[in-house]
Amino acid sequence: MYNGLILNPAYAGSQQVFSLTGLYRQQWFNVQGAPAYQVITCHTPMMSNKIGVGLLLSRESVGVHHNFGSFASYSYKIKLSHGYVSMGLSGGVSINGSNYSNLNLFHSEDSHLLGYSQRTVPNFGVGTYYYNANVYAGISVPYILNSYQVNLLNPEQDTSIIKQVNEPRAFYVTGGFVIGDSGQVFKAYPSTLIRILHGASLGVDLNLHAIFYDVVMSGISYRVGSTASLLFQIILNDNVRVMYSYDLIANRLATGSRGSHEIALSYRIKIKTLSRDPLCASYF
Repeated sequence: MYNGLILNPAYAGSQQVFSLTGLYRQQWFNVQGAPAYQVITCHTPMMSNKIGVGLLLSRESVGVHHNFGSFASYSYKIKLSHGYVSMGLSGGVSINGSNYSNLNLFHSEDSHLLGYSQRTVPNFGVGTYYYNANVYAGISVPYILNSYQVNLLNPEQDTSIIKQVNEPRAFYVTGGFVIGDSGQVFKAYPSTLIRILHGASLGVDLNLHAIFYDVVMSGISYRVGSTASLLFQIILNDNVRVMYSYDLIANRLATGSRGSHEIALSYRIKIKTLSRDPLCASYF
């Protein structure tokens, strides 16, 4: 919601400031092995706002599986009379590992669930992004390569098993706009995120924010057919923003979990020659 570089490399440099953001998400708090996600991103415009560059470092864990990712992004921007069009490319590697020795197995003789598996997977992504001060829209494929090998090591028997894995490729469509004029006390900000994944149902997020005094943003996000999240952002000063979201759990996990929490901290440095641009994005 508050960090477009995670999904679209064309987002790099779009805010026309130097931006450094750290995010931590804990899914289903108090449930052992539940998904956790941490990411640090930074991006900035360069060469008189003609290009943008960015870096993403991430760590994700689910049960006995973990993933470390490092990706660089590059965007080329074209200025139009009513906004900017940006085309982006990202590239990097993910290091994926699974520690099966931490499992409690019903059948301990299963050689596929012993030892430790690790693989390094190179990947790249593409995207395009249109924006101005009040509107944005984008489409991206953050990970194009979807085939890699898994090498499962069994230290007890000194053997390995190599398997070819194919994962579905995800397409993301984003868009939003701000309703209200500059200087108004209250503005509305509806937006959406659509995920298209081969072999899975269409994922649609519908979001609505209220913006007060251009300082506080609060709202709700609804994932169609699934769950809702409460969203909050406060701009402490010209440099620091704090963001928080809480997922409302509507299934059986609600009895054992304390919900899903996500918190982010963003530090921005204005680039004076660019921040006066009336097309500069302020809210996304």
